[in-house]
Amino acid sequence: MDRRHNSLMVGSLVKRLEGILTTKSNNFLKQYNITWSQVQILKYLAVQEELSQEDGKERAVFQKDIETFFNLTNPTVTGLINRLETKDLLVRETLSRDRRWRRLRITEEGLALEKYIYEEFIRMDGDMMAPFSDSELGDFRLYLERLLHSLSPEILEKSRQNKNLL
Repeated sequence: MDRRHNSLMVGSLVKRLEGILTTKSNNFLKQYNITWSQVQILKYLAVQEELSQEDGKERAVFQKDIETFFNLTNPTVTGLINRLETKDLLVRETLSRDRRWRRLRITEEGLALEKYIYEEFIRMDGDMMAPFSDSELGDFRLYLERLLHSLSPEILEKSRQNKNLL
């Protein structure tokens, strides 16, 4: 088999894995009436909150921060935030120093749900990787990072800078 044919097969396998993982994730999240995109925003807010508590430096998160970090459009993020706010998983707070700015903050309910979902995804990830040895897992991760870097170096760098995010 030539290298080009092998590459096509790897791409196909990655696509199939992505489809299976998406289906499993969505089936799990359905019971909580939340989407993967909403979970990612909750995780982002939770990490920022945790970092603020660790170093005592307040980190105000605004909609624009989420748009930039996840590379999403304003209307997409507005919809995600509206749905999370409706579910009482985050709140918008108007800044006293400038009423045009609305800070996003995860609620206690949002933190609890994010923590539970994150722990469940860790468990699911462990189940998925159970057939591999620690050495194989280390190699596998390196190969995936190398593949990601070859396709999109800026995405890999962003993921390295934000290790705490899903």
